[in-house]
Amino acid sequence: MADLVGVITGYMIFFWGIFILVKYRVVSNLIEELLEFKALFYTVCMMLVLAGLVIVSVHNRWAWSRELLLTVIGWSMVIEGSAYCFLPFPVIRRWMRKFYYPYFWLVSGVIAVILGLFLVGIFV
Repeated sequence: MADLVGVITGYMIFFWGIFILVKYRVVSNLIEELLEFKALFYTVCMMLVLAGLVIVSVHNRWAWSRELLLTVIGWSMVIEGSAYCFLPFPVIRRWMRKFYYPYFWLVSGVIAVILGLFLVGIFV
């Protein structure tokens, strides 16, 4: 089960990275639109926490290997989603606006593709 969670997470991160690389100008607009709809924003935050908890509950291994990367990703999803849920909304908006530059999204896309391929097992 843990291997399946790792592979699914790897594919998810890989495809998210491809999406960012292909549509990097659209991604910053999507984030801006997400910030306009608080109900949707908080729903996405709770889904982020839920996905992180699923990863952590199935795959909480702190050994130095590929599994550690998945554990760190799971915990970072829980922490990030929780921070978005409990921080004041103006602080979140100000913090997210720092990431509206297209080059940030291009670099993030490349990193996501590499991480995804690593989790799937292509880069070992």
